[in-house]
Amino acid sequence: MAASMTMSLLPGTVLADSTYESTAHVTRTAEDDEDENAWDEYYVNVKITVADGKFSDIAVTPGSGYNTENATYFKKAATNSKGFKTKLLGKDATIENIEGWDIVSGATRTSNAVKTAALAATQKATPTPEAVDTTALEKAIADAE
Repeated sequence: MAASMTMSLLPGTVLADSTYESTAHVTRTAEDDEDENAWDEYYVNVKITVADGKFSDIAVTPGSGYNTENATYFKKAATNSKGFKTKLLGKDATIENIEGWDIVSGATRTSNAVKTAALAATQKATPTPEAVDTTALEKAIADAE
């Protein structure tokens, strides 16, 4: 148990090949409430597939509460040039890569929800540690003997 907890904290730990999914709420703030026609709160679902240690598929889909007023924000956070899927697809499947994704300006609330859902999904993951090359260590031990 302690070993598995420690493994999840190691930097660069690659997520196990699998599919992870979670949902988060896009929440308005007091600042957003000043313009009540801007957009409505809604949910986003993030489904991440890991294969061969890489993010091989990422689906970000709107959930309940979503309407056309949210479309611009959703697209910016999900699939535009700085969107979650665009920036992470094909990268190493690490929590650090998710945490390192920059929130998209102009879609801050949606971006935060996408990142929250992605991180929540990974909490269900069993990490697979990266391989460590021990060749030099083994040689040094052999030479010392």
